[in-house]
Amino acid sequence: MPFAAHQLREWSVTDRVGCRFACLPQPVRQTIAAEGRPRFRKRVDYTEMGGAPLLGIDGAAIICHGASPVKAIKNAVRVAAEWAKAGLNEHIKTALEAEIARSGREGGRE
Repeated sequence: MPFAAHQLREWSVTDRVGCRFACLPQPVRQTIAAEGRPRFRKRVDYTEMGGAPLLGIDGAAIICHGASPVKAIKNAVRVAAEWAKAGLNEHIKTALEAEIARSGREGGRE
């Protein structure tokens, strides 16, 4: 491997992880990366959330794409139910009312 490519590979690994472990042997680095990959994939998988929350309505709604797979629709329904059960709208209303009371006015930022 050319010197520049080797440096670039080690820079990208250390930059993403946020710490320097480039001095570790390559098999150890690969094992560390492989162990974190499933958690990372689950975290960025849009089907885990199912869609985007629709805020500003009196209720819990998740907007899904029309071509979403079954897993995404199922998880969107699950997330909406969890948010409704947790009273997310009431928490948002309370926080907004507290912010309005604190700033003393409705509307834009100062």
